[in-house]
Amino acid sequence: MLVTFDDITKPQTVREVDSEDLAAVFGEGVRLKALTLEITREAVTEGRVEGVLPWLEKVGREQANLIGLPASGRVSDQPNPEIYMITPLEFSTELFNQP
Repeated sequence: MLVTFDDITKPQTVREVDSEDLAAVFGEGVRLKALTLEITREAVTEGRVEGVLPWLEKVGREQANLIGLPASGRVSDQPNPEIYMITPLEFSTELFNQP
């Protein structure tokens, strides 16, 4: 799932991005040409994600996902229920390994 934030300082503004229609979110002419995933033996780089999303650890300690539950309490009734499955751990696996 590809997501963006309407306001990077507010986790509840997360929204899914349709990879087939990036222009809907990022503007005309934007498209995904390629994506490369590489597994390396390099040391894990720590702190970069947390520097951009400093609220990750706090949100992870307070609730199960980024945006909490909808007012109705029923995720299945929402137009995009998958967005409720996104947790802070989707962005960083080092969040809670600190002493």
